[in-house]
Amino acid sequence: MMLMDNLLKWMVGTNGNSLTIKMETWSLCSTWGNRIDILHDVGDRIVSFSDTPYVVDGRGFVIQRGEESFAYNTKGQLTKASRNGRYDVEYYYNTRGMIAVRKDNFGNLTQFFYSDLSKPDKVTHIYNNNDGKTTSFLYDDRGFLIFMVVNKEAYYIATDHNGSPLLVFDRKGGEVVKEVHRGPYGHVLFDSNPHFYLPIDFQAGILDPLTGMLHFGEMIYDSLAGQWLTPAGMKFFIMSLVLNICTSTASTRMTPLTSTRRIRTNWVTLIFEFLYFISFWKNLF
Repeated sequence: MMLMDNLLKWMVGTNGNSLTIKMETWSLCSTWGNRIDILHDVGDRIVSFSDTPYVVDGRGFVIQRGEESFAYNTKGQLTKASRNGRYDVEYYYNTRGMIAVRKDNFGNLTQFFYSDLSKPDKVTHIYNNNDGKTTSFLYDDRGFLIFMVVNKEAYYIATDHNGSPLLVFDRKGGEVVKEVHRGPYGHVLFDSNPHFYLPIDFQAGILDPLTGMLHFGEMIYDSLAGQWLTPAGMKFFIMSLVLNICTSTASTRMTPLTSTRRIRTNWVTLIFEFLYFISFWKNLF
């Protein structure tokens, strides 16, 4: 097990957007740091995260992140993610808006099953048609992953208070087979065993191994920049179109699914956002 600690500092603008993130990481062996500069447009949408440019269309959908491109259907669901020469992934959803099938250019056809009627949003089984691998998941009463079976191999999972897996233990010997450290947005900072794929990731979202995106039902979360690919207000946060977790601290839990939202008091802005919401909702349905 690797002992690490992180110190993060934010420089925040007048409208609450993060402008600079400074991160210092140290272990028993070394210390290193990193600085990330973030640029926003007039609509508070990220247009540059460090050296990675973001492109947003008129609906507020992220359609490009660096060399990656994203496409959506009329309901705002992500249907395709691609990167020239690297990968091409397609997504299909069930009637509840949960990811049901994932298909990529490497021959993987992955099916997702939700057989627990008491927790219909929790994936219980994943089957990959390419290698015949079946993965089953067991959750506690809070909906946190505690047990996983990959074919006939069983593992125990230790999560944090938000349901993000931290440690994976082999059931036979009790050895740690995977240890994960994440930043405040959920982006993986350290992975002791990246070849061991754990589908359930930050806050119990479903991790795509190629894009690194997290699926929370119909919403797709980018843990690199700490934002949704589509406006968050449509399904989860009706009162706000802007994800604002920039001032997250250890004592205040402000994460993608539990963060507070800025409600602007300017009436002109409120009316504009209301009209935008109505027009966007019509496009969805």
